[in-house]
Amino acid sequence: MHTLRCLLSNFSARHRPFSNGLTYLTLCSVVTLLSSVTGCSSDDKPDTPPSPVVGTMIVTGASTASENASYEMRTRVACTRNADTGRLDIEIAQEGVASLTLAIKDFQSTAKTYTCKQAADNKTSISDVGGKFDSCAVVFRTPFAAGSKGLNTYSTYRASTDVKPFSYVGACSIEATAAAPNFVAKVNCKSAVQTGLDGAARNPIDAKVTASITADVNCPL
Repeated sequence: MHTLRCLLSNFSARHRPFSNGLTYLTLCSVVTLLSSVTGCSSDDKPDTPPSPVVGTMIVTGASTASENASYEMRTRVACTRNADTGRLDIEIAQEGVASLTLAIKDFQSTAKTYTCKQAADNKTSISDVGGKFDSCAVVFRTPFAAGSKGLNTYSTYRASTDVKPFSYVGACSIEATAAAPNFVAKVNCKSAVQTGLDGAARNPIDAKVTASITADVNCPL
């Protein structure tokens, strides 16, 4: 629209009527119009290229069919390593649709497979969450329903006391194949427990309500 307005504002064509009442542009007017194109400034912005993909996640086994899908993550919320504690935290998302969060204790700078286990004191205590997890943890979120803004949360451990006690008994691993400059890994996590429903903590928790994921992550540290 701006370009069109600009052309019109630069165009002061002279015209003569045909005998039938129609008008035509003189050659001089056409030249003026074409010359004005290069002199017009435009506030039209070029299309912004999409952010690079930092992860893909495939969900299976969820009780709601719409959750079982492939998600493409382009939002990098966090890809950081704490130099003091050695902990690695990864959070990537398909904005407003799904997300994947990984945590690794004692992260190594070489290729390694981490086996994610819930800490023993995280399973039963109501008043605290204990050590939360051993080695690594996986949390992912999926749409509550097709087109819904609410998300369901699945986890291998209790992140807060808002989550009622449960025991994670599935098999979950993070296979890191590169540590720098990008963290590159494959995630395979079976039967993570649903701890959140439609954006709120699930109460009570049913350990039989689970979902599984496979994921590929490539996140700059």
